[in-house]
Amino acid sequence: MEPNLFLTRDPELSRQRRRQIGPALSMTGLGKMEPMLLAAGAEQLIAKWERAIEDSTDGCSARVCYYYDFSLMTFDIISSLGFGQTHRSLTTGDRRIVHWVGQTFNMMLIQMVAPIFKRLPFRMLFRRSYSEVKRFIAFGTQAIEKRKEALLASGGVDRPRDLLQAFIDAEDPESKIRMTPSQVATETILTLMAGADTSSNTLSWTIHLLLLYPRCLAKVTEEVRSAFKPEGQLISFKEAKERLPYMEACIYESMRMQPVSGNLPRCLPRGGVVLQKYFLPEDMTCSVSIAASNMNPGLWERPYMFIPERFVGSEEKKRRVLTFSAGVRVCPGKNLAWMEILTTLANVINRFDIELPKDSLFSPYKLDANGCPALMPYNYSITRAPRYPDRDCNIVIAKRK
Repeated sequence: MEPNLFLTRDPELSRQRRRQIGPALSMTGLGKMEPMLLAAGAEQLIAKWERAIEDSTDGCSARVCYYYDFSLMTFDIISSLGFGQTHRSLTTGDRRIVHWVGQTFNMMLIQMVAPIFKRLPFRMLFRRSYSEVKRFIAFGTQAIEKRKEALLASGGVDRPRDLLQAFIDAEDPESKIRMTPSQVATETILTLMAGADTSSNTLSWTIHLLLLYPRCLAKVTEEVRSAFKPEGQLISFKEAKERLPYMEACIYESMRMQPVSGNLPRCLPRGGVVLQKYFLPEDMTCSVSIAASNMNPGLWERPYMFIPERFVGSEEKKRRVLTFSAGVRVCPGKNLAWMEILTTLANVINRFDIELPKDSLFSPYKLDANGCPALMPYNYSITRAPRYPDRDCNIVIAKRK
């Protein structure tokens, strides 16, 4: 049976699934997986950028497109954790899983907008895309079967510490029900789809904003380099979280100014509901606009300015940023995203000097109507992504002086 890639509207089933996967995506659960995350993430990225410098004309600096590198890196992280195999598309250039994710996203959107395309004969209009989605599902299902065979052969000794194993072992603490192989494949694929682009785009916008605000880049660079040596072990999540509050504030400010997710839709209850004195009838959907909330001058002083200091030491303001939603509906992959983003940014800034290339169209001196540095244009479908990454997401990197 094929996994159902659409989120269930059954509240109890949704709660059960969250109870099952919650421990795997907790900080405790992810802490056991951090060595794999760092190997596929910061370690692989640093190795690629160091090779780019070595292979450059002068052997001292290189021009790289951080958008594509962050994208492939985050796909590698979740693929390695979720499919029980080492994935290194950032190194090899193999974009197979990236392609499958794109096709699956497209089909999900088409079916949500026009459910008729799920049925024959209309389904035949997208038979090539459906075939790619089936290959993706088969890949995930095969990974589960291989893992179960390996565990059977070893007698269950030395169970791997990754998301795939955590999902296989997960059970509802109340009912003790475990996920079926179909559900495990669904969760793995959804984690990849929901977690890769959001993390990579957050990294891209943070780098972009730091380069447009040199004072902030200098401050975060000083913070990182005063805390860590340029060589040696990679900076772990715990180290970054405890010792780099200003860098964390820069990430929060990036998520506030350029949230990678758009709206938070909610189905209205039976009988409708009154919100802000307006009655909204049942069977409708209402949404909270993250972008509108993040730019509300009643909540934020000078909302169009990149001011990371507003988040330093302020847990209350951090809670206002709704990028991961909030409450019982908070994104289950929030901890994984933070682990990816914090470790990558900390290690990049610790190992490399970065600057805008001379031909960059966007700089601290090109101002918008608000008198702030103009941001590069973006597209928004599932996530908010740079519109012209080949043109606007280039930096010059050099080894840390």
